[in-house]
Amino acid sequence: MSFAIVFLGVVGRGLETGRQRVIAPILLALTGLCHLIPFLFAIGGAIVWLAISLARKPGFFKRVWWLACTGVVGVALMGWWLFPFYLRSGYMNDMGWEKKTNYSDLLFQRSTLDPQLVNSPPIQWVLVLALLGLVMSIAWKRRGGVFLAVLAGSVAIAFIVLPQGKLWNARLLPFWYLSLYLLAAIGVAELGRTIASLLSRDPDTPRRSVTIATAVVAALAGLTVIAMPLRAMPEKIALGPINIELGGVQNDGRYHWLFLSTKESSFIPSWARWNFSGYEGKPAYPEYRDIVQTMETVGETNGCGRAMWEHEEQHDRYGTPMALMLLPFWTDGCIGSMEGLFFEASSTTPFHFINQDELSYGASNAQRDLPYVPGAPDQAQFDLGIDHLQMLGVKYYMAITEQMIAYGQANSSLKQVAQSGPWVVFEVSDSPLIEPLDNDPAVLTDVAPKHWLEAVTPWYMDPTAWNVWPSSGGPKEWQRISEGEMPTANPTTPVAVTNTQIGRDTISFDVTKPGTPILVKVSYFPNWKVSGAEGPWRVGPNLMVVVPTSENVTLSYGTSVIDWGSWFVTFLGVVGIVLLWRAGPLVFPEMVPWRRPRPTQSDGDSDSDSNGNTESDDDLESGVASESVLSAEDVNVSGDADPR
Repeated sequence: MSFAIVFLGVVGRGLETGRQRVIAPILLALTGLCHLIPFLFAIGGAIVWLAISLARKPGFFKRVWWLACTGVVGVALMGWWLFPFYLRSGYMNDMGWEKKTNYSDLLFQRSTLDPQLVNSPPIQWVLVLALLGLVMSIAWKRRGGVFLAVLAGSVAIAFIVLPQGKLWNARLLPFWYLSLYLLAAIGVAELGRTIASLLSRDPDTPRRSVTIATAVVAALAGLTVIAMPLRAMPEKIALGPINIELGGVQNDGRYHWLFLSTKESSFIPSWARWNFSGYEGKPAYPEYRDIVQTMETVGETNGCGRAMWEHEEQHDRYGTPMALMLLPFWTDGCIGSMEGLFFEASSTTPFHFINQDELSYGASNAQRDLPYVPGAPDQAQFDLGIDHLQMLGVKYYMAITEQMIAYGQANSSLKQVAQSGPWVVFEVSDSPLIEPLDNDPAVLTDVAPKHWLEAVTPWYMDPTAWNVWPSSGGPKEWQRISEGEMPTANPTTPVAVTNTQIGRDTISFDVTKPGTPILVKVSYFPNWKVSGAEGPWRVGPNLMVVVPTSENVTLSYGTSVIDWGSWFVTFLGVVGIVLLWRAGPLVFPEMVPWRRPRPTQSDGDSDSDSNGNTESDDDLESGVASESVLSAEDVNVSGDADPR
């Protein structure tokens, strides 16, 4: 976000002066590499700046060219990340965050925020000051204020019209609030400047004492507005032996300070205390430490493998509901966590949440539009969940509620191997990471990568269909079927898989005979390559299948053609930076001023001083006469300054 704000400032200046041609694309690239959503905000803001700059007409094509060069070179610089992200987005998961539709409240009232959030500073006051900022910007011809007003309006419209999709519209709200806050700040500053001008004998020379007082009062007011909900104001001062009480929480539950009071209490102080006290600082730390140590021991005695733990909201007592995602860290990679290992971005994630719903008394059901069963699972649903764990190669199941423990003890595929506090650990039988398939997969035709979940979920929920796995591709001998069509079972030659080795980005194994399709229970992604086999192809719940052509098979995760091409684009971006540096600034036609300066006695009816120097556009906007203004051509000829 910081890079985005600086970038927009540089764009505003560059579209006025023709300079900043090198730093602007670099800032744009840094913004995008930090986070995609501020990058989109920066792109939108740059377009708004261009529209405002073109309002004064001259140099249309040059200004468009300046911004086009910035955009193209900036995008190219981040191409090594952006293009693989975009071109492989079909293999990424969409958690399905539900679009916010209470537009009026979130934009103008903030009365139905989440319980931990507060309407501070009050949005109503911010809107009033922002409106003042817009009026003052129009009156004083301030480009910055007009820019922020148009930008805020654009963000608000986007928040309303953005359809349900991967970009959650609530993620745009911070940019709406930010634009309002900045516009409100302009309103306060311009109000102070107007008062200073009215109190001055020369309106073009505002009284400095008033402008300084405006800044000080505004800063103190801003700090107070922020500190009151935080309940962080100084509550007492000591004058020698005398303590003067300034405020604090009173019997009415409100926070009082001098003549101010508020019922709001920000979650930030307690949130910070909770997080920065660490795992060891939580009352439940002994329980957390014991289950981690238990899993480490289980891994040493029964073998390493993935663990699926029952979800419950009370896991937050460990410090966060995600505390058990650290099982791989605490066990030096021996015990993997299903949640965290395949989380959010991976296309395996929805299948994990289906499993969680089947194996948890209080599942989170974090991803929308999946076939969850209302309420707690029964024994049949639990047993289906264990079958799904076997399908995904999960070695351990960790239950914590009495009902799930009882279901686990009644399931023939589970063996209780440990207990730690409320946790009971089961080992899942018949759950290898790599195994041969009994029948050839069936290739689903006309299913795009982004629609794989919809095509495969009915198969995943129907155990009677599991004898034939759906695949995204395969040898020509495999049957081709349409979505929803029932395949026929074509038996394979039985083989044995031995010598399985799983590395950080490699998988290797041996087979007793080539030719039989082998299921590899690792998330599919196009960057996986294989030697000693054909494939890999996407199969079932986003796993992989290969057909060995030799007895030794190795899969490795490496660099694809798209990756190499994207790096080449980034190289071109670096070349673009060099070319922009060598080209220097663009020379724009003289701007048509937003307003003409008021003639003074010294200059009569002319806008020039006695030496023939004219005021620059920026000086006209600030109301301060320029002592010396060099054009880009002056700088280039004299060599006294670097035009780049």
